[in-house]
Amino acid sequence: MPRTFTPWRRSVVLTGAALLLGLATRAQTLDPTFTLPRLTAVASNGTVVDGIINDVVLLPDGKYLVGGSFQRINGVVANNLARLLPDGTLDATFAGSADAPVYALALQPDGKILVGGAFSALSGQARQSVGRLLAGGSIDVSFTPASQPLPGATAVVSRIALEANGNVLISGRFNVRGAGSSAQQIARLSGTSGQTDAGFQPGIAGNTGITDVLVQPDGKILVSGVTSAYVLGTLLTRFLPDGSVDNSFTTHTTYFISGINDLALDPAGNIYAAGESNTYGLLRYSPSGNVQYSFQAGGQITNVGAVAVQPNGRVLIGAGRLYRMLPDGNADASFAPANGPTSLGYYNVRRLLVQPNGAIVAAGLMTVPGSTATTGMVRLLDANVLHVRPAAADARVAAWPVPAHDELNLELGTASRPQRVQLLDALGRAVYTQHQPAVQQRLTVSGFPAGTYQLQVDYADGSRAQRRVVLH
Repeated sequence: MPRTFTPWRRSVVLTGAALLLGLATRAQTLDPTFTLPRLTAVASNGTVVDGIINDVVLLPDGKYLVGGSFQRINGVVANNLARLLPDGTLDATFAGSADAPVYALALQPDGKILVGGAFSALSGQARQSVGRLLAGGSIDVSFTPASQPLPGATAVVSRIALEANGNVLISGRFNVRGAGSSAQQIARLSGTSGQTDAGFQPGIAGNTGITDVLVQPDGKILVSGVTSAYVLGTLLTRFLPDGSVDNSFTTHTTYFISGINDLALDPAGNIYAAGESNTYGLLRYSPSGNVQYSFQAGGQITNVGAVAVQPNGRVLIGAGRLYRMLPDGNADASFAPANGPTSLGYYNVRRLLVQPNGAIVAAGLMTVPGSTATTGMVRLLDANVLHVRPAAADARVAAWPVPAHDELNLELGTASRPQRVQLLDALGRAVYTQHQPAVQQRLTVSGFPAGTYQLQVDYADGSRAQRRVVLH
């Protein structure tokens, strides 16, 4: 199969960061309606230290499931696992907890919650490094993986990925194959019972620790890794659904200290790998695994912990700060890193999440502008996230310009007799309401935060028209 040997090395290049810090005069803002969660834990010597969120999942009702290393959120007990309300405050009705750090979360279609980490107890019940919770946080007794402790080491599940047929992929370092088995780094579990698929045994070359697992739409499985010095290790490879190596993909290996922390796909099948590579913290690979050096990540940003592709194709990068690239790899001039969070330490933006309404969530350990207090999660509002298709909106409603700055012009349609017009924010709350509106009007929007809003018009015949509008 095709292979390339890539001499990755650690370096700190400030060119891209300096360039990006100077860009954008009107860009994303912190969501003022989101309460920043302050996470704390007690160290072994009794001192209170900062906690961190390692993973976050957006739930269908707008709440957030978070897992990490923490014991309190804003002063309230929450042991390594919690649910936040849409406004960022702790949901006291959630019963989930873990006795050690949580590193991975996944939501199954039926609402059950898969949890991976370094724990031996989950919601008060014995579970070694992986388990499943019901929606309210209690243990799901029907899901019983055969995971057991590792002699002389801590068993850890650091990533969870769902396959289209409901099966579950886990990665890390653990034993789900029974007593006497050596530690495994990747395994497939039944999505119903948690039973190990004994026939799924992908091979990873050399001294590789698996860092991420991503299931492609075609069912193929991307796996990234981290290596230590002078021992052959795999940085990026792909397997077929049966666990055999995909020979159509160029596997990337190295003898140098380096690693990939996070993977993402764009709609074209291109692969984004965040971590540390030569002088780049983000590389883009073609669907066949070839490095696309034309995508330069805006001038060589290093030490990248997370990456996410927005619906409009722009690429979010979580490094020392939050950056954004255009699809061609150039810096996005509409995005101001100084307006967003600052990571405390390398790779401490652990997850990036783009909500369906266009809000951007960053999780990890960070501070925000104007404050020295730490937080585990921030939510940003931004105009350039969603892929806006004006032609797909209801023809009765027109709204312009796009994006709107100080004023938004509305044409609501005469024939249907509009009865009410509303502007809804990212959380679905009405920030503007007018009854019996004029068919043509000009709405002042200069006081609204930048972001994507939903224009909603109710008509006399009971119908409703909607159109997405962007305020910048």
